[in-house]
Amino acid sequence: MEKFGREYLKTILEINKHFEGYVDSYFGPPELKKQVEDSSPRSIAVLMEEVEVLGDLIPAEGKQKEYLKKCLKSMETTLKIINGEKLEFYDEIKNIFDVKPRLISDKRILEMRETLLDIFTRDQDETSLYQLYREWTKQFCLGKGELAKAITLTLEEVKTRSRAEFPLVKGEKVKLNFVENQPWKAYNYYLGNATSKIDINLDYPYYAFEIPRIMAHETYPGHHHLLQLREKILYQEKEHFEAAVCTLQSPLNVIAEGSANLAWEVIFPDDELYQWLEKVLFPEVNIKLSSPELDIFYQVLETADQLLMPEMSFNIITRATVNYYQEKMNKTETINYIKEYGLVSPETAVSLMEMIEMPLMRSYMTIYSEGYHLCKAYVSGSDPGKKFEKLLTENILPSWL
Repeated sequence: MEKFGREYLKTILEINKHFEGYVDSYFGPPELKKQVEDSSPRSIAVLMEEVEVLGDLIPAEGKQKEYLKKCLKSMETTLKIINGEKLEFYDEIKNIFDVKPRLISDKRILEMRETLLDIFTRDQDETSLYQLYREWTKQFCLGKGELAKAITLTLEEVKTRSRAEFPLVKGEKVKLNFVENQPWKAYNYYLGNATSKIDINLDYPYYAFEIPRIMAHETYPGHHHLLQLREKILYQEKEHFEAAVCTLQSPLNVIAEGSANLAWEVIFPDDELYQWLEKVLFPEVNIKLSSPELDIFYQVLETADQLLMPEMSFNIITRATVNYYQEKMNKTETINYIKEYGLVSPETAVSLMEMIEMPLMRSYMTIYSEGYHLCKAYVSGSDPGKKFEKLLTENILPSWL
């Protein structure tokens, strides 16, 4: 298994030379990485042959073999894209991520929007839902000082709650970093040795009610939690060398984003998130709501949770991305659709469009909603905690869920 794993890692590192950013995190043998970095780039044709050879070398059987074959299929599809091949968009998504994203219906979107509009217009004249929602969020907008305080406090809370439910690697840690000029809002850079650097992009507005979800997504029990356990269990203990790398295009991304989107629900069951916001976070960042304002807050988030995860609707982004690449909407129409139906600022809509147009990210933008739906359905019923831990520690294909 080690021989296959080493060759697998080499091929992925070689692909990254042609598609910078393909390797999202690497925590395998450093000498192997240096060997690849010091060598001349291999051609796409040679890499395609290597992927085919790897398929014949898989030492595993059963589900592990199926998992690795799907990973190789994903690598092959990435190489085709790099080589300029035009793929039907759904085929691209299926071959890279092992899913076909479901699109939320117009009827369902309309129902949720009407519910939100009803909440906002009970005591005033009816107007645009977009305007009403954006105006409502202003009271929760955080300045830089309050943002740093909210993130630090929330990081402690999500870690405490996650530690009570799932194992943590001894000595694991998270480093916070504030940045600008990036298209994403927050990003986990996994550095290996159970350490993550979380970049928070100050170009975006941040709202107090979304901070627990962002931090749970990026840290505990989201990306940081998943990657430290994969490093320890799959790579270090089971010696699955192929688990020592994460790319931006593989079936693992669906599980990683799905479990991260679900993370806050797992550690804040029932209405615990709303209670924690009201009693702990809001007072710390000087947000004061009257009893009627709190009632509206609960009602809005209860409805918005179905549409927004968080602040932006990944369901809406999936629809926008698919429609854009199927030429049902042009660029301007796509930006306006994301803004109006995702209820985000014009600047956020433009940044999301930039990501949709990135070759490495365009199909990725469709997996947030599908991953969430798959992971949530999987953990439903009995033993949800045990099932969620499996998402963090085992090789699972989206098509198995």
